Amino acid sequence: MWEDWIKNTKQQGAGLSWFQSRNGKTVLVIVVCIGLLAIMWPLGQVNPQPAAVTGTAVQPVQTGKSQQIGEQLEYILSQIEGAGAVKVDVMLASEGSRQYAHNTREERRDTSEQQAQGLNKRVVEQSTSLDLAVSSGSPLLIEEKTPEVLGVLVVAEGASNIAVKEQLTAATSTLLNVPLHRVMVVAGKGGR
Repeated sequence: MWEDWIKNTKQQGAGLSWFQSRNGKTVLVIVVCIGLLAIMWPLGQVNPQPAAVTGTAVQPVQTGKSQQIGEQLEYILSQIEGAGAVKVDVMLASEGSRQYAHNTREERRDTSEQQAQGLNKRVVEQSTSLDLAVSSGSPLLIEEKTPEVLGVLVVAEGASNIAVKEQLTAATSTLLNVPLHRVMVVAGKGGR
């Protein structure tokens, strides 16, 4: 079958090279498509196996602003009378955002040419560039948005006392400017 196809190809392309014939171009397109498909095809995803949990406590992993806010809150809340040792976990929607000043430069070039048959050719070129505004080697910060707090968990030794628990909840809500339903205060080990 393959030999018959090659003979037919040679007869149809009389005088043309194999790549210039219709069948040759078809085969070339198919080979290129298969090659592109092979390059773009995902090789599979490796899902790491979760670590086996033993009887020890697992610490939540905090990064960036979440950890910073948590540590500051721990220090402040531990100063409340009767709170005891305090641990805080803050869940953020994002790390916040910063907007920097920039200089905008726009250029416009308009050229007209007279062509041979009395036709006019007009070319308009426009370009815009944005450069970060810098003062004393530092970029100029226009606005910084704090991250949105999704929820806060406070574990305090003294939270078994209702009055202390209410103070911890109110302080956390006030400091982070979040509604009370996003703050949970629970008693930790050593609470009475």
